[in-house]
Amino acid sequence: MDKTIQELLEDLFSPMVIHRVYAVVALGKMGNAEVVPSLIEATKDKNHTVRDNAAFALGELGDSRALDTLINLLKDEHRMVRKSSAKALGLLGHPGAIPHLGRLVNDVEGLVRRNAVRSLGKIGNTSAKTYVERYLNDPNPAVKAAAREALERLSGHT
Repeated sequence: MDKTIQELLEDLFSPMVIHRVYAVVALGKMGNAEVVPSLIEATKDKNHTVRDNAAFALGELGDSRALDTLINLLKDEHRMVRKSSAKALGLLGHPGAIPHLGRLVNDVEGLVRRNAVRSLGKIGNTSAKTYVERYLNDPNPAVKAAAREALERLSGHT
């Protein structure tokens, strides 16, 4: 079922979570920057799945207006929202996210730390190197591997 942008924007207020999730996912895939403010608003939804998908949709759109929102979502109570926000910041590619992604080295969730260090590598700014190096001592092997890959990327070997 194809919906218009206006119909999807209306679905952001649906009492049904599945409609709100579908709406944020579809809006992110449409690639229309006009929906960025509505997706930013959706990151305040009471449901973590909506917040999670809204964060990722903002990353897909790559609009710098989402930077502060995505940085704030790195402190969300739900791990999947933090994970998606970390990934979205990598897609955004803004160097202003570097210190915030670097602070996730202490996050309790390995998925969050892995996405954070991957995003540091994707941003590609050499100032991220110091932060990436902190992830090399992570107890999670997947995070360590992601840190090594990020360092290679930052060093220009990939």
